Amino acid sequence: MFQNYLKLAIRHLLKHKSFSLLNIAGLSVGIACAALILLWVEDEVSYNAFHEKADRIFRIVENQTYEGQTYTFSSQPGLLAGAIKAEIPEIAQTARFDWGDRYAFSLGDKSTFEEGYLVDTSFLDILSFPLLEGDPKTALQETNALIVTRRMGEKFFGKESPMGKTLRVNNREDFKITGVAENPPPNSTIQFEWLGSFRIFEKENRWWNDWQTNGVQTLALLNAASDSAAVNRKLFGFIQTKEENAAARPFLFPMKDWHLRSEFKEGKNTGKGRIEYVRLFSIIAAFILLIACFNYMNLTTARSENRSREVGVRKVVGAGRNSLAGQFLSEAILTSLLATLLATGLLKLALPAFNALVDKQLTIDLSDYRHASILLAVALISGVLAGSYPSFYLSSFRPLAVLKGMSKRVGGAVSIRKGLVVAQFCVSVFLIFCTIVIYKQISHVKNRHLGYEKEGVIYMKITEQVDAGYSAIRQELMATGQVENVARSSDAVLNIGSSGGGFSWQGKDPAVDKLVAMNWGSPEYIKTLGMELSEGRDFYENPALDSMSVIVNETFANLIRRDSKQEEVAGQLIQTGDDKFRIVGVMKDFRFGDMYGNLEPLIMFCDQPRNGVVFVRFKPGQDLPGALSSVEKIWQAHNPGFPFDYKFLDDEFDRLFRSEATVGSLSLIFATLAIVICCLGLFGLAAFAAERRTKEIGVRKVLGARVSGIVGLLSKDFLKLVALSLVISSPLAWWAADTWLRNFEYRIHVPWWVFPVTGGLALAVAFLTVSFQSVRAALANPVKSLRSE
Repeated sequence: MFQNYLKLAIRHLLKHKSFSLLNIAGLSVGIACAALILLWVEDEVSYNAFHEKADRIFRIVENQTYEGQTYTFSSQPGLLAGAIKAEIPEIAQTARFDWGDRYAFSLGDKSTFEEGYLVDTSFLDILSFPLLEGDPKTALQETNALIVTRRMGEKFFGKESPMGKTLRVNNREDFKITGVAENPPPNSTIQFEWLGSFRIFEKENRWWNDWQTNGVQTLALLNAASDSAAVNRKLFGFIQTKEENAAARPFLFPMKDWHLRSEFKEGKNTGKGRIEYVRLFSIIAAFILLIACFNYMNLTTARSENRSREVGVRKVVGAGRNSLAGQFLSEAILTSLLATLLATGLLKLALPAFNALVDKQLTIDLSDYRHASILLAVALISGVLAGSYPSFYLSSFRPLAVLKGMSKRVGGAVSIRKGLVVAQFCVSVFLIFCTIVIYKQISHVKNRHLGYEKEGVIYMKITEQVDAGYSAIRQELMATGQVENVARSSDAVLNIGSSGGGFSWQGKDPAVDKLVAMNWGSPEYIKTLGMELSEGRDFYENPALDSMSVIVNETFANLIRRDSKQEEVAGQLIQTGDDKFRIVGVMKDFRFGDMYGNLEPLIMFCDQPRNGVVFVRFKPGQDLPGALSSVEKIWQAHNPGFPFDYKFLDDEFDRLFRSEATVGSLSLIFATLAIVICCLGLFGLAAFAAERRTKEIGVRKVLGARVSGIVGLLSKDFLKLVALSLVISSPLAWWAADTWLRNFEYRIHVPWWVFPVTGGLALAVAFLTVSFQSVRAALANPVKSLRSE
């Protein structure tokens, strides 16, 4: 029986080539889109799953409360890891690692910056980063030991084994390679090119063994039968015994949530993060597939009259309803399988561009049973879904009625077709509406006043050599005539990472602490970045004169005004511990950290930080390649052994919005493709409508009807359906967009013009699609039209 179904399905597809091509094209685009999204979703949900002990691995995080607001930090004291392993039996192993850094590695005349971590020896016992060479238990026992990835080893040594060889690090010390690790997979939260011993961190940061100072990350591996809730209670009880750090409330953050559910608010994991994007695009994939299936349903049922006599004959000769339904369902599944073959080709063509857009390395491998089964499942689901209603509808024809020519033009079927068209355009309008809002929100944040001038500024990492020769470097850069100013800072302005409490000022309640961001900058910092002072003065050129002076931002100044009941902030004192600093100036607020959230209070210390970055601002109108070449010569002369590695401030600013920009681009692409699929269906329905009304059109033309009148006649019904979809979907789209925007402190309100723009675009696309067939029918020779029936 199946063989008979297959023969009939193939015969039908070959007989109605145009109709079959429209169906295959619509389904193939829908399946390709859905498959692309499913590949992306598969990658997102697989993050960190390669770790053998992933379900038992946790990161220690902690809550701290400042002025009634709870913040969650990933940073802990260096003493915590060893202490909790000894005190809490449920914890099988712990490991510390730093925040990652870019070290300069050199071999002969080859040098490059590579990112990596300083880690405890137990790091590789907890995480599954296999060593291709070396022993993971002993590889990092020596201070100057180094593990490199296979990729980094090949960069310096080619096909030779790196084991036992040395690399110069930061042009200061030689490190011996004691292990070669496989490259971390792309779906790993922790990415590195090298791993060094945590002993280096201990040597360079004497504060690591102070319970009052946080600065390292801590991993914990629980025993197989351990309960994380019980461990959390013990963690809290343990930290209370350390009076210096009793205000902190540490707890376990499971590895399975690191990538997808990383958002914390008021000390609790909200369950939000990238999982929201996964859900969003999974829904979009389902909607696009539904649109493609609706197309098939519409086109198949619209042409039902052409098959009514076939159904009647088959029923008369004994075919049952189930048999006919099986035949029509087989046609749908065959069409879906053919569409899937075409979709696979489209997928392979689209993947390189898609990977570049989402910054991933997705592949489609049909020899991989997972990918093959996903495609087969999508094909079968699409075929069954697309063919379910047509098979039910066509097999329900009464044989006597159709053989007498009384084809059943049932109003219910027409209503369902209209409903499917409305549903298709509802989804498309929804996607277009939301895409416009996403782009407007991103643009709103990127174009806001930042409080500094980001264009024409580069920054480079401070090394020991740069620190030692900074004065000479600055003088030589200024002497080029291409540089406007040079400054140094402990952090890049976009990501001021240090923060803490313990500050007091006049009138402040000593029982209430406030989290304050801290930055250390040279006297030229404010001028170099184009910041402005609202009160007081800038730092003196000689930093020694301002060693106990600070500048605060407006947000911090407002706190001091509130508590001290004084308008003038310059001249007041701030105390932390035994140190008292005098506020000499107030700078206007500038954006750092969370670009969407509220500004934090910031305190700027006058200092020449040994670590951090050097900012260089070019004069306006400079030839940028030439100016960069001048900077490189001076930099390399004072910083031999290091590559000239710089970043543009405005590029790094744009990078902050990469995730949102990717969502916007994907939404735009899939909204466009949804419209394309809708138009393919609309094109087929318009062709069928014109075909059914051929005689009517001929009579109207003979009676003097104009082409524009006939086009309007054939288009109005479709445009009414699109207009109805606008009425239904616009409120839903507004609600969804407004709900999304509420996640941001700094946000737009949905602009009124999005409604008419979305509606106008949908109506215009629909009209162009339908009018092509309408004009063609209207221009046909009426004599031929009248003869055709």
